[in-house]
Amino acid sequence: NYLDNKQLTLRGNLTNLKNYDLSNLPGAISEVKTIASFAKGKFLFGDFATERNFKRHAPKFSVIHLALHGFTDEKNHNYSKLIFNPDQRDSVEDNILYAYEVYNMPLQTEMVVLSACETGKGMLLEGEGVFSMARAFMASGASSVIQTLWSVDDLSSAKIMSSFYAGISNVLPKDEALQQAKRNYLQHPIPRKQHPFYWSAYVINGNYQQIVIQRPGTTFNLYIGLIVLFALISLMTLFYWYRKY
Repeated sequence: NYLDNKQLTLRGNLTNLKNYDLSNLPGAISEVKTIASFAKGKFLFGDFATERNFKRHAPKFSVIHLALHGFTDEKNHNYSKLIFNPDQRDSVEDNILYAYEVYNMPLQTEMVVLSACETGKGMLLEGEGVFSMARAFMASGASSVIQTLWSVDDLSSAKIMSSFYAGISNVLPKDEALQQAKRNYLQHPIPRKQHPFYWSAYVINGNYQQIVIQRPGTTFNLYIGLIVLFALISLMTLFYWYRKY
């Protein structure tokens, strides 16, 4: 998602977004388009990838994948954030999803993938653990969260996530699918890209079990399957009556 630094400011007494790197993420678009080839669902790109649309649609789905900019607030974990595309017509949302907002979202998702920088990073409180964006999604009802431990490379993330969903679509458990995706990435032809910085930031929290994702065209294929089944039953019935009489 691309944001003009001049278009958005944080509300209240928070720092202006010009202090953050909001450069273009070509890998994120490629990443989501590839995932769309594996899974049936609703995919929001460009001007449609707004905070308002996310909040409206997220509670309806069992898998949520976010590929965008993410930032950790080292002073106040409630203000760790994910940056959505601006919507000049929206006077309610500022297109910055804060951790405190996620805590209040009623999610019943099997898996949330936070393909953004530092989503597993946050304040470490003794006796409590790390307060991160990923933790906020777990608290809101997600069974498992794929998170990042540091700033990740856009294009490398696209390769890893595409491979991860290929494993998920082959009904691998989530942890094995992520492990396999990292192994596949290590075949990168550029040696320096094989450094752990590029592939080891992604980790999983929560339920590791496999999930079933609906493939594109599933309804159509099921419909064709039912027609074929009905035709076979009809032929068998006709054959039975033919032999009988």
